[in-house]
Amino acid sequence: MPYPLIFRINSMRTKKIVYCGVLEFVAPDETIVLPNWIFIEMQLMEEELVNTFLVPSIPTANFLKLRPHQTAFINLPDPRAL
Repeated sequence: MPYPLIFRINSMRTKKIVYCGVLEFVAPDETIVLPNWIFIEMQLMEEELVNTFLVPSIPTANFLKLRPHQTAFINLPDPRAL
């Protein structure tokens, strides 16, 4: 199997979709432990049911929005080019 394994996670309530990679499984069977940022992005509630699918690859993106962690990024000569 190719690594990392890539999963599509669908929220049945919010209809949001997130793709994530997994290197190893350490959670109990039938349990998913998501990073906090995915939990927030998908607006999930504790113990909410989600659909998961193993996918061969991530679809090609047509839009990307970056949020710099530091304001120093904005002060660069040409941040868009970077």
